[in-house]
Amino acid sequence: MEISVWSAFVGLSFIYCLIPGPSVCFTVAHSMQHGINRTNLSIIGQITGNALYIALVCFGLGSLIEDSIEIFYAVRYIGAAYIIYLGIRQIASGGLDLGFAVNLGQKSRIKSFLDGFVICGTNPKTFFYYAAFLPQFVIPQHGRRIQLMALGVGSMAIAFISLAVYNYAGEKAKNYLSNKKYLRYGHYLIGSLFIIAGIFLGFL
Repeated sequence: MEISVWSAFVGLSFIYCLIPGPSVCFTVAHSMQHGINRTNLSIIGQITGNALYIALVCFGLGSLIEDSIEIFYAVRYIGAAYIIYLGIRQIASGGLDLGFAVNLGQKSRIKSFLDGFVICGTNPKTFFYYAAFLPQFVIPQHGRRIQLMALGVGSMAIAFISLAVYNYAGEKAKNYLSNKKYLRYGHYLIGSLFIIAGIFLGFL
C-alpha cells in the first residue's frame, strides 16, 4: 500500500475515533467509575466487536447483516437500553454511600469486557461504517482481502489508542471528582455519560 494512501487512512481514522460517540462516552464513564485497568478490558471488548464486523467486511459476509437487519437492530436497542439503565442506576445512587473506591471492585473482568462488547458488537452501524470506509483505500491491482484485513487491523489499533487516551482522561477526572465535595456531581456525570452513550447507540 502506498504511503500517501496509508497516511490518509490513518489520519481519517484518528479523526473519526476522536469524535465523541457511544464508545467515547462509555469509556470515559467506565474509567471514572472503575479505573483504567477495568476499562482497558472494556476497550478490548469494544475492539472485539469491531473485529467481528471487520471480518464480515473482509470475507464478504455482509449479506448476514442485511438479511438479519431487524434482529441486529433489536439487539442494538436492547444494548442501548442496558447502557442507559447503567446510567440511571448510577444517578440514582446519588453518591451518598458509594465512593469511587467501592465501585472499583464491583465489576468483574468478564463483565467489563462484555459491557464494552455491547457498545460495538450490537451496533450494525459499525459494520456499515467499515463496509463504506475501508474499501476506499484498497488498491485494485493488489489482493483486496489482504488489504482489507491490513486496514482493519490498523483501524482497530487506532481505535484502541484513541480510547486509551479517553480512558486516561476519565481516570484523571475520577481523581478530581473523588473529592467528597464533588462526589455527588461525579456520580451524576458518570450516569449522564452512560445515558448519552446509550442514546448514541440506540437512536443516532
